[in-house]
Amino acid sequence: KIKGVEETLCFVGGNCSIEGYNHEGEERYWTVAGDWVGALEVCDINGDGKNEIISGTDDNEIRIFMDDGEVTLESKQTDKVTSLCFISDQRFAFGLANGTVGVYEWTQGNIVLKW
Repeated sequence: KIKGVEETLCFVGGNCSIEGYNHEGEERYWTVAGDWVGALEVCDINGDGKNEIISGTDDNEIRIFMDDGEVTLESKQTDKVTSLCFISDQRFAFGLANGTVGVYEWTQGNIVLKW
């Protein structure tokens, strides 16, 4: 669930934005993402029962948007973010265009780079 939206959405990234559409193609969510969105993951990363949106963009940033739209993480990487994958236990993996991979973990209210 994303705050204020009670229906299932399909999220897509575009030119500096993330949009969420319902099954009828109506836009129900929109936020600014920084740059072209190359990777998206929707998951409950902090274990609060609400989904967060994790985005990876061409300006080398990983951002986590809380269910209310607030950005809780902006992390600069060494290249474009090309993939994101929720693992489990409040962890997600990322991949960059230069071959770098890593894992972040939600620990005591903070996102920590594990490796």
